[in-house]
Amino acid sequence: MRPPIRVTTATQLGASYTSPILTFLEGIVTEIDFNSVPVGTAIDTHYTAEGVTFQLISKTGAGSVVTLNTLSVADPNDPKGSASNVIGGFKDDQATIRATFKHPQIFVAIDARAQVVTTEFFDPAEADSKPFLNIFGLPSVLPHHKPPLLATIPFPLTTPDPNFETWQTMDFLSTSVTPNIGSIEFSCHFTGSGAPVNGFFDLLRFAHHLPLTAVDDVG
Repeated sequence: MRPPIRVTTATQLGASYTSPILTFLEGIVTEIDFNSVPVGTAIDTHYTAEGVTFQLISKTGAGSVVTLNTLSVADPNDPKGSASNVIGGFKDDQATIRATFKHPQIFVAIDARAQVVTTEFFDPAEADSKPFLNIFGLPSVLPHHKPPLLATIPFPLTTPDPNFETWQTMDFLSTSVTPNIGSIEFSCHFTGSGAPVNGFFDLLRFAHHLPLTAVDDVG
């Protein structure tokens, strides 16, 4: 774990981007950039000590969340540079990633990049085919009940936008007086028509208290 550093910006669209939330709030934010493991590593329980576990909710059976870097090598806008690892690389009719926090959080953010699969056989991608971030509350006391959905944060751009295939931040700050975010799920929505769109993800950030003042960069 690297020493805490004061960070309030992340790279977006090849320039310095300041999150709307981080501009007016300050505190210790845990940041995971997935670079502390080799490419192809299953990270399901790798970051347990940092307070989060990952699960692949696959449509085809059991699987693990693994790191990739084939996309980012050719992407100068990657938020952590050209050698950065990412996760994802699919759409929600294939799989979704769930991140479950050991302790409730009050702030969460993740960077996403959409990639349109283009061939002569596909029509243009539908505008609603884009990454998303679902925020869930604390586990239910009732058995077999999913935690309540607190919010859905959509990717800020749609497919017609010329910057659609660039890194963008999806973030959420709870209005609860106490931390109440128990888990998140993220993938890339596919409407079922038009060209498929895959979602890649990097820089998971979360905090369980306010104010937000610095980033503890885990790696």
